[in-house]
Amino acid sequence: QRAIHFERGVSNTIGNLGGQLLLLGRYGEAIPYYQQSLQIDERLGRKEGASLDLGNIGFSQNGLGKLNEALATFDRALVLARESGSKKDEADWHKGKGSAYLGLGKYDLAREQYRSAIEVYEKAGLKQQMTEALEDEGNLYELLGDTASAEKDFRRAMDISRAIGHPRGVTNCLTLLGDLEWRQKRYDQAAALYQEAYSRAKDSDDRGGMAGSLISLALTFRDQGRLDEGMSKAQQALELARETGASLTEARALFALGELERRTKAEEKAIGEYSAGLEIAQKAGQTELEWQLAYGNGQAMESLGRNDDALVAYRQAVTI
Repeated sequence: QRAIHFERGVSNTIGNLGGQLLLLGRYGEAIPYYQQSLQIDERLGRKEGASLDLGNIGFSQNGLGKLNEALATFDRALVLARESGSKKDEADWHKGKGSAYLGLGKYDLAREQYRSAIEVYEKAGLKQQMTEALEDEGNLYELLGDTASAEKDFRRAMDISRAIGHPRGVTNCLTLLGDLEWRQKRYDQAAALYQEAYSRAKDSDDRGGMAGSLISLALTFRDQGRLDEGMSKAQQALELARETGASLTEARALFALGELERRTKAEEKAIGEYSAGLEIAQKAGQTELEWQLAYGNGQAMESLGRNDDALVAYRQAVTI
């Protein structure tokens, strides 16, 4: 493309290189490619191309836990999508904003964004994209305790994914259905679903999916008393998260490690894991994870007889 001075082709190709890294969960590596593509598209006056670049930067920022930055990026992308008449991109950026609001604990705003995205995808016949929005909406319902609505969304997404031959969608739904089983304390069923999700992610070298399913397995093994197995899974997840630069995944892995260490009476180590994870979650504004890490700190401190410190940590969790 460079040899024939076709800048639009250069931009598209650079963007696709970023896309490969984004799909593999290597968010920090993806952003510089999208930024290069954005510079070209802005110079050429390509609003649709610039919107796509910005939206993908927003998704990468979500993956890195830079949620407020992501919201601002998605807003810029939405303006350009509307100006260029790209309905798919407009829906994508609504979905991205929903995920950022979810991470920030702004659940009503997240639900509005997911609902807007699903409506646009359905009208446009964009089934793969619709499954992803259904997964996100279902995850929100699960977080709010509405398991019936969550399962309805996940199973609808699973059916669509299978019908259109979308393996990653099936993998995601396996993990999400595993979460529902875990919440209902059906740990054997949850572990089986997480293990199947991990195998599918590994086959496609989806490192983000691998780390996420390993964390879920680690916490399930915690609840089953399989502490050594859980520690191994959590450590694997932590290594994957650090390799890919996915800070929120790293914080979740640290939480899992802290939980397992606390159960094995290694409270001092657990406090170190919780505190490191809390620092990451605070920088990202990830309130759901913040309170869990603060509460874990309180439990570990209480076990050590550090009651005053434990009260501070518990009050921090309540405040969050």
